[in-house]
Amino acid sequence: MLVTTHLNTDNLHCHFVVNSVSFRDGHKFRNSIEQHRELREISDAICKEHGLSVLADAPFYGGQSKGAYWKEKKSQPTHRQQLKEDIEYCLRYSSNWEQFIRQLNAKGYSFDPTRVSVKADGWQRAVRLDRLGYPDEYLDERLDRNAEDPEFRYRYQEHKPHVSSAGVLMRVVVEMDQMRRARLPLSQAYREYQPRKDPRSPVEQIMDGLICEANHTRDTAVILADAILVILLALIELISHYTKEVILTAELRHELQNVAQFHSDYRFLKDNRLHSVADLEKEVAQTESRIAALDQQRSKLRNRVRHETDPQILSVNRAQRAAITTEITEQRNRVKRVQRIRKDTPRLLNLLRTELRVEYEFKHPMKNTIKDRSHLAEMER
Repeated sequence: MLVTTHLNTDNLHCHFVVNSVSFRDGHKFRNSIEQHRELREISDAICKEHGLSVLADAPFYGGQSKGAYWKEKKSQPTHRQQLKEDIEYCLRYSSNWEQFIRQLNAKGYSFDPTRVSVKADGWQRAVRLDRLGYPDEYLDERLDRNAEDPEFRYRYQEHKPHVSSAGVLMRVVVEMDQMRRARLPLSQAYREYQPRKDPRSPVEQIMDGLICEANHTRDTAVILADAILVILLALIELISHYTKEVILTAELRHELQNVAQFHSDYRFLKDNRLHSVADLEKEVAQTESRIAALDQQRSKLRNRVRHETDPQILSVNRAQRAAITTEITEQRNRVKRVQRIRKDTPRLLNLLRTELRVEYEFKHPMKNTIKDRSHLAEMER
């Protein structure tokens, strides 16, 4: 192992040059966080040996998750940053705790006054506001400042907390279902309209039906990646015509900022005729097989380059090797993209289902109340 220190930048840092295969046991080096810690221990030991200071117990990735760290490095909004933006909005248009909580509720968050934390649908844990840089004293100060501002009431009138009843995702799903039914034979459309007992809400039935029908299968385990992207793009197009926020869940509202990525992914799936998750998994396997074949060709060319003495043939071999390397890089990027879409598809589907549930419950509060009461009655019996 070789440790080198960069002294020609404002950020003093070390680089580790590591043999990727151990000469002791032949094990491959795995670039994991545990081995990063081992490298840090080696670096710290060398620094202490030469009387240099070390950063004791400094957190990796600036104390945040690896995904959030790289998002920030790429100037992409992180989950933490989006939450802070929402809190700043709620503080800007609130003059007391009641207004602040109502603003949070309108943004899709529930508020816990005991822990002073917020939580959105789909989150496993709540986030304490003091850990985001909003201690109670600071919140009180911001709210009191707004209460004393004579112009605040005019700003508040324009930004009153409002929970939308537009049901935009319900509209998108229903319209897509109507378009689907228009293409069905009359006998099949008639059978689908027959009433059946189903624990799902009508909109959830339509959502699941869209996914199943679009793949020409009734296997509900199959998820259509392209159908989900179509729904998301239609949803983005629809909400662009509204002046106020109409998405009820915070997670989906944050996700819809990735409109450029949705468009790009949908074009990629359409151009390559990829539909279901099974298609994506098959594409990964086929692409990795092509990469392995190309890698074998490149290895043969490398051997030729090592032993070739004719300059002209050597130049041709090097050009062919470079072309194969470029193709391998493209194929590897393709695998990464397909794997990302494969990983994102179930998560996006869950976000859509959560939004559908919240919209449906908001649209039909009486039905939910009756359902809850019947559930309680069964428990009492």
